[in-house]
Amino acid sequence: MPPQPTPSFPENLVADRAPLPEKSPQVASAAVDSLPITVLMNAGSGSNDKADARAAIASAIGESDRELEILTARRPRDLPDLARRAAARRPCILAAAGGDGTLNAIAQVAWELRLPLGVIPLGTFNYGARNLGIPQDPAGAARVLVEGRPRQMAAGFVNGRIFLNNASFGLYRRLIEDRESHKQRFGRNRLVALLSGVATLLYRHHLYRLDLEIDGQPVALSTPSVFFGRNALQLEQLGLDEALCVAQGELAILALRDIGRLKMLGLVVRGALGQLANATDLQQSCARRVEVKHLGERRRRIRVALDGEVERCSLPLVVEAVPDALLMMLPGEAEKER
Repeated sequence: MPPQPTPSFPENLVADRAPLPEKSPQVASAAVDSLPITVLMNAGSGSNDKADARAAIASAIGESDRELEILTARRPRDLPDLARRAAARRPCILAAAGGDGTLNAIAQVAWELRLPLGVIPLGTFNYGARNLGIPQDPAGAARVLVEGRPRQMAAGFVNGRIFLNNASFGLYRRLIEDRESHKQRFGRNRLVALLSGVATLLYRHHLYRLDLEIDGQPVALSTPSVFFGRNALQLEQLGLDEALCVAQGELAILALRDIGRLKMLGLVVRGALGQLANATDLQQSCARRVEVKHLGERRRRIRVALDGEVERCSLPLVVEAVPDALLMMLPGEAEKER
């Protein structure tokens, strides 16, 4: 019997969804109006003056009768332990004051401990906060912690590790690592991020030969990069219809075809202009669960970027969208999911 052809990368799968694991924790939906508030700041995120931000947060929350604690981590890796120690003293709202990486670190702890999560954006891009309609000034965001309403929100997970904006491996992950290195050297601003991305694209890139299951359907794929999106605003700004995936509670999946450097630079320009819709060099799909079984190599671990923070993950890599994963403090009229 002749071998059967391997299915191509599927487009907008809608049937035969793999069930979400029963072990996924569900955040408690108890009233949070009287809970103390613990704000966790990352001293290194963004370019804002942390002393001014701290004063604005304290002033905004001080107008209420809520107990407030503001803790600052010198290093990003200290944030989770700092949050766990604060929560061990008493249940509280955990509020991440920083960029998307800070939000990711505190969201992981909030999910594990089933505590409400708040956001005070102090980073460079703040995609997570902007997607949720959180005010971009520290005082306005702090007032949401006392005047807003808790809403159940979906999140993405890679092998049990949370992400709110995106997860990726391959070229996009390399772009993030290089960007952070260049920001530390030249400054944390958007121009440095743009020039860093262009420089990274000029190098040769590794090609992964993947064996996947996308919502249960086997797929073989050769690509230098795979991107899983959960932030509708970020996808919309790139001009991608896959923003609808997020609205449906799914992951947006983007895989880059094996193309040359000039075409890659062309994609960057199209992305900056918000014109990636129907880009032939991107394979695009929606799904609730993706399992990466093999990389075409013997290694069993791979570096994965989760909201800009890089983790080493073991294969198989299970990427999934989980509904109602977090209880988040949002502006009063916020929708359940965005």
